[in-house]
Amino acid sequence: CIGAEIAEGWYKGNIGWGGHSQHYGSHTAVLVQMRIEYSNGRTETLVSDASWKSAFGPTLQASLYHGETVDAQLMPKGWDRPGFDDNAWSAAVVQAPA
Repeated sequence: CIGAEIAEGWYKGNIGWGGHSQHYGSHTAVLVQMRIEYSNGRTETLVSDASWKSAFGPTLQASLYHGETVDAQLMPKGWDRPGFDDNAWSAAVVQAPA
């Protein structure tokens, strides 16, 4: 089971210059590439793609200047465990490289 929580932070948030924000992009995203090496010498590479699922989580705001706002009641119970029912989640949107 692999999970990631992403938020605006430095990338998309209010940090910037010239009275502007989002200097680095307007979409939050995550790219995962994991190489697994088994004890028998076999390797496998796991890469995030459109088969992944996404949903809004408990982090409502995350900013260097404005801090973080989290509503823990929005955390789906067991989302970080194998067997979680993600049928209500959406397919991940694959972003084109910038």
